[in-house]
Amino acid sequence: MEDDQGSRLLALRERIVRGEYEIDCRAVAEAIARRVLERAVSPAPSQGMLIAQDGAVSISEDEARRAV
Repeated sequence: MEDDQGSRLLALRERIVRGEYEIDCRAVAEAIARRVLERAVSPAPSQGMLIAQDGAVSISEDEARRAV
């Protein structure tokens, strides 16, 4: 199952690099806001959240699928 998920993620990344995938900025912003809100109300405030690394926003594959 992890292998299938990894291959789908790799295929998505390749489509983005080739310019064959349009990112829905509103869906990405909503996913980020939802995660920040979830973390803000979580019982473990010591756990941080990485929103961006090297200028690239990190989202899960499920969020990416919902953005389509």
